[in-house]
Amino acid sequence: SEEEQNYKTPQKKELQETKKIIKIEESVSEKVNFVRNDVANKSDFSNNRFAIWSDYLAVLKTTPFFGASPRGYTLYAKEHFDDLYILRKQYVNVHNGYLLLFVGAGILGGGLMILWVIRIVVVIVKYLIYRRRSGDPFYGMIFLLTLLLLMTAASIMTGQGIFFCNIIPDVLFWIVLGYTLYFIRISKYENNKKRLSEQSGGMYGK
Repeated sequence: SEEEQNYKTPQKKELQETKKIIKIEESVSEKVNFVRNDVANKSDFSNNRFAIWSDYLAVLKTTPFFGASPRGYTLYAKEHFDDLYILRKQYVNVHNGYLLLFVGAGILGGGLMILWVIRIVVVIVKYLIYRRRSGDPFYGMIFLLTLLLLMTAASIMTGQGIFFCNIIPDVLFWIVLGYTLYFIRISKYENNKKRLSEQSGGMYGK
């Protein structure tokens, strides 16, 4: 009857559309593959980072004092080595910011940078220790900023950031570091000002 045909027609259309959607999903699932062949079925829990670090250490050994330049270490590796894992896989990323520092700037440049970092760490740690119970209004903010710095510094153990990079997280790191040192200086200034005020008040009181 005409009513049955009118009822079946939408059902057929819906069934055809469902079949089309299923075919599209099947074709997409065949084309899209989320398995990385370079790390699949590997026992290396470092995600191949050990092999990458080993190769870049080999590069550093050939030019230990001045490094292979921050932007030219891959080209340097191609010119001086024939068969390295990083060359076969075309790994430009060192996956360790501290190793990148020495590969790019050598022992001289990297050593000077590390000495500067140690100096900054000493300044921050001394402030956090000696001003811990002083009621310093800047202490809480400086403590939180220090936590952010520590998390970023730890993250580049397996990443590329901070040194020789200009992406947003790295820029934010240096801004946070600058504000941390700024607030420490302001805190010292306010503390010295308060101390001088107390000393002068005591002298006039006598």
